[in-house]
Amino acid sequence: DWDRRISMQEGNRRDWIPWTKKQKEMLSLRVAGWSWTEIAERRQTSPSVIYRHAKKMQKGYLEAMRGSS
Repeated sequence: DWDRRISMQEGNRRDWIPWTKKQKEMLSLRVAGWSWTEIAERRQTSPSVIYRHAKKMQKGYLEAMRGSS
């Protein structure tokens, strides 16, 4: 699970990525143990919208990791 690996790494690289305010909130909730469905309910939006944001965040994270090597 990629978001679990983010939270466990030293020198958390998610700070290097220009996350939007919404993405930072979503990631904080996810790291705190919330499911994507629970986050969608909290934000009063469709789970598909949350999953789309999650995919963009995953792509940005992986690109940042490749660029930092």
